[in-house]
Formats: sequence, structure tokens, C-alpha cells
Amino acid sequence: MSGCTVVPGCNMLKGKMTCLLTLTILSSTVLLGSPSQEQNVFVIVTPSEMPATIESATIRNDTGRLITTLTYTLKNLSDRGLHTFMVETFVINSAGYIMAGEGWMVSGKLAKREKRQFSEALRNYVRPEANDKLLVVISSVRGEGKEWRVESPEIRRWIRERFPVRMAAESSATRRWDSAVDSGNTCSGELELQPALVRNDSRVPLQSCPITCKERQNQALADCNSQGCRLCSFSCSQTSCNYNFTCCGGDCK
Repeated sequence: MSGCTVVPGCNMLKGKMTCLLTLTILSSTVLLGSPSQEQNVFVIVTPSEMPATIESATIRNDTGRLITTLTYTLKNLSDRGLHTFMVETFVINSAGYIMAGEGWMVSGKLAKREKRQFSEALRNYVRPEANDKLLVVISSVRGEGKEWRVESPEIRRWIRERFPVRMAAESSATRRWDSAVDSGNTCSGELELQPALVRNDSRVPLQSCPITCKERQNQALADCNSQGCRLCSFSCSQTSCNYNFTCCGGDCK
């Protein structure tokens, strides 16, 4: 095809370059994926007590409109019905910096052992040509009046273990992270490591949002500041139960 550069994993479709990046599932206790593999989607494995998991995930890029669409499969691992899930994603650049993050609530009953596929047009674009990585996690699950959730600091700990900030920025980023905690730029206790899984057996309203905008804003601020960057944008809707943030400046590029 004259005048066309073929990109691995990408194809020309109706005059537009479309890229499909597929998650390869491997055995792991923390993340699915090997550090030596060049793949762009990683699923953070939640604790074994979590009654649901993301079984598979792929992203498709519309390079013309700069839109990344995530397609993922939620699976109910339990013998009970589940109805509400909080899914969160993080874009990590090649240097290990958190460039952006977002989350949304998925409402839809999953019967015992049932699985279902969902798609979400992400607000943040994943750049495969820049070796960006997308991390996907279920941070909250609800069913039969109970809630299971993984706290934000635990998720960040997994990210840092799997994608440490590279070069000299690693030590300075760590100091900035500590400084962000000490300066009070976070919600009370938000950055203290919590147990891997928190279970709430009290009656949980079916449609209440499992996050608060203030918590997510403070966490986003700490994410950006700890890397020597600034919080470039933040939006959140408690009613729709979704949020989005981006970091910019410094090495966040």
C-alpha cells in the first residue's frame, strides 16, 4: 500500500488508523503481566476475598480523535449476586509517572459466577507510541448489602512496586510524596496504608457512590505533587459517581 506505514498491532479501517492492544493474562499475586513484556494494559489483581475480578481487558485507540476505549470483562467470583462496581484506571508513562487517572461506577446485577463485558470511552488518551501503560482495577464491589473495597494508598503501593519512577527522579519523587503527606494536602488518613481489603457489612445503599470527590481530589493532588508535577485538571461528579484528573509540568509529559 503506497505511502502507508504499517504499525504493529494497528490497521487502516475506513481511512483511520486503529490500534488494538490486548491484555495477556499471566499468573501473579499482584499484577497480571510480566515486567519484561511490552504490553500496554495491566490489571491490578485485588485480594482473594474480593468477590469480583476483571477477567480480561483491551484498549482500542482512535488516533484521529485521540480517544482510547477500554473494553473489559467483569466476572462474579462468588455464589451471591453483585450489583455495583467501581472501576478505576491510571495512565503511567515510560518513566513510571502517573500521568492521569479516572474512575466510574458500573451498575448492573451479576448473578453468581456470571461475567459480562463492558466498554468505556476513557477521558484520558493512552499513547502506545510513547509506551504508556494503562492500569485497571476494581476498587469497590457491592452486593446483598455488603461492600468490599481496596483503599487508594494500597493501589498506589502496587503501582510503585510494579512501575517505580526511573532515574534520579525516583528518590526526589519519594521525598515529595512524603512532603505531600506531611503538608496536609490530603484527606485525613488518606495516604496511610490500610489493610488490603476493607469489608463493610452494614447496610449499603444500592446506588450510593463508593467514593467522595474530596478524597479523590486530594489523592490526585498527592499523586501529581509527589512527582514534582502539578494537578493540571480535576473533575468529579458525586451524582454520576465518576472522576478524572491529569498531571502536567515537570516530568509528567
